[in-house]
Amino acid sequence: MGEGIDFVLRKTVYEYAYVDRFNGFGTGSTPSSSSSPEKRTLEVAELLEKLKITEKQPLQGHWDVSRLEKWIKAEAKVRYIIKICLDDIDVRSLKDHDTLKIGYEALWDKYSKIRPATAREDSIKLTNYQWEESQTIDNAWVEIKNLRRRVVNANPRLDKAYDENAMLQFLLPALPKEDYAVTVLTLDAQPTLSVQDKLTILKNREDVLRTEKATEEALAAKQSAVPQIDSIKCKFCGRKPHTTDKCAFQESFTD
Repeated sequence: MGEGIDFVLRKTVYEYAYVDRFNGFGTGSTPSSSSSPEKRTLEVAELLEKLKITEKQPLQGHWDVSRLEKWIKAEAKVRYIIKICLDDIDVRSLKDHDTLKIGYEALWDKYSKIRPATAREDSIKLTNYQWEESQTIDNAWVEIKNLRRRVVNANPRLDKAYDENAMLQFLLPALPKEDYAVTVLTLDAQPTLSVQDKLTILKNREDVLRTEKATEEALAAKQSAVPQIDSIKCKFCGRKPHTTDKCAFQESFTD
């Protein structure tokens, strides 16, 4: 979602556009009445009508027109972006709430719930992380962070336990031993290094392995292009494995 419009999901319209006489922006709720109420201009009244806001009592303070207009445009855009990602049931659910913010929070709660079986599966995948042949250090780290996020969402008590150091310990044992054994031992011998420094060392090792593999493949391709002795065929007698200048049959024929 574009920067500059998601404030409608974080703040109410009162928090964003209403200026309380004493407290300024961000009162957080419908302001209280006043003995000397502010008069609403027709412009403000029309904007409030678009948001279906009815001021039952005179309010102290005033609405910031530019912020109110920005809120209406942002709310419409965010609502559209969310709706195109929802099915008909969730769209109706979104409409049932008084504000987009409340409707969005309800949907977030709905889809943030993780089934116990899924939570256990994610926990096993995280603590027994498996390396895939085509994996890279960056991809593996992103996958581990995503698994960690889901596990912590299911059990917030694991938030502090599964920090970056713990996540690195899930990654290291999964690395191919024939390629990373020495590097892992080196990292274990340097406990003062930060996690990011250790990841950089792993990625440097990955670059070396990638270069070595490319060199081996190039050498193999070059060798395969060189004719093998058993594939050399004489153009004179048609037999193998000798060349025409070393053909015994040609020499005897010439003699």
